[in-house]
Amino acid sequence: MSTHAPSVLVVGNGIIGMTVARVLRNCGSSVHLHSSFPISSPKGASQGAGGLWMPFHCEDGNTDRWARTTLLKYLTMIEDEEPLGKHIELMQATIYKNLPSPTQNDTSSYTNPTSTVPTWATLNPELNFQSLGMSQLIWQSSALGLHVPEGLRGCYTDAWMFKTPIVDTLEYLKEMEEMCVDNGVEVNDNITYPTPSSVISAASSLGCGYVVNCTGLGSSTLLSDHSVVPARGVLHYYTRPPSFKTCIIVDDGPEGTESHPKYVIPRGDVVAV
Repeated sequence: MSTHAPSVLVVGNGIIGMTVARVLRNCGSSVHLHSSFPISSPKGASQGAGGLWMPFHCEDGNTDRWARTTLLKYLTMIEDEEPLGKHIELMQATIYKNLPSPTQNDTSSYTNPTSTVPTWATLNPELNFQSLGMSQLIWQSSALGLHVPEGLRGCYTDAWMFKTPIVDTLEYLKEMEEMCVDNGVEVNDNITYPTPSSVISAASSLGCGYVVNCTGLGSSTLLSDHSVVPARGVLHYYTRPPSFKTCIIVDDGPEGTESHPKYVIPRGDVVAV
């Protein structure tokens, strides 16, 4: 490790904070990782995330590049059987699209999809992205041993089907925290910083020349940044049946909307809803 690497205070112990702390430590920095609650707390956005890889509602021009990098990293973790890879599962996902007109009563016979394919569909061939009409989806799902809910067959004309990494976020966080500690990161999950000046003061007392803010939603309080607001997240957990191996996502009417989507995500031993 380099003796010239700076000391850094990382604030926030979610996926981003843990990753930043680990990378900085691997680069030779002395790293302190602080948070106001442990990773198992329901206050954390990472712990409550669905864990599904899929770009969603991000208009930044770099989104596809970021998404491709993350996807490749997850796939590599799985293939190389890395410690973190055991908490990532490659799974079939189905997103139901398009509401038929009032005269279109039987959507199960639709074969020609009409929904616009997202730009991320071609980021990696491992996604095996397909845009399907409802009859194609029913046939394909049957061939793969997957379930198409009866209540959705008559509501939607199209679907996107693809394979995507699902991260068991809490177990992933536990593994990453253990790796950070074993590698010399100083972790404290019982420190609250009410103001930016309190963070700077703490960094100074620790001998840290840099601070990395990874508080996520906490930035709305810490930095009075009220543009940071929560989006979708997990509301309930249910025990996962062994045969449950597909994600179901609906963000078109009548069953869901972009602001109030419905989703069922198998993740580790639970189903996140």
